[in-house]
Amino acid sequence: METEKLIGVFEDCFHLLRSPPNSSGDYRTEFIRVLFRHPEQWIRREIIEYHGFDVLRSSDLDRPYVTFENKNGRLIFYRYEDFRENALGILGEALGRKPRRLVSKNIGKKKMYGPLYGAFRGTYCPSQEIWDYYYRSEYFERLYSGRAPRYAPR
Repeated sequence: METEKLIGVFEDCFHLLRSPPNSSGDYRTEFIRVLFRHPEQWIRREIIEYHGFDVLRSSDLDRPYVTFENKNGRLIFYRYEDFRENALGILGEALGRKPRRLVSKNIGKKKMYGPLYGAFRGTYCPSQEIWDYYYRSEYFERLYSGRAPRYAPR
């Protein structure tokens, strides 16, 4: 029952995001727009335009992580879900030397929302509209080329 409520809230938020902008000052709607916006919009604004790292044009995005450098600094770009598998290499890039070992403890299941989130991930099946919005985006196409989406559409 709680899982269905969570899925309903997620889908309500998605539809608020896709609705025309609200000029009435509805902060809840505007917050949801920011939260659920396409990842590539954030990448374009924050990484490409502001910092000058054109990560979506890189030919190395099939690698576990990619390092970019320019006059503005250094960026290590990786897929969050691949972090655990590649943590030693990613941290080695960030620190300038590889750590000898990595101690990893998953405390998510101990959190108050852990069981609900686990049930959500195990049962969620997005509508075709939501699936298309995320999995047909340039972000997914470039960063997850050749990978199957985590969720299948209804």
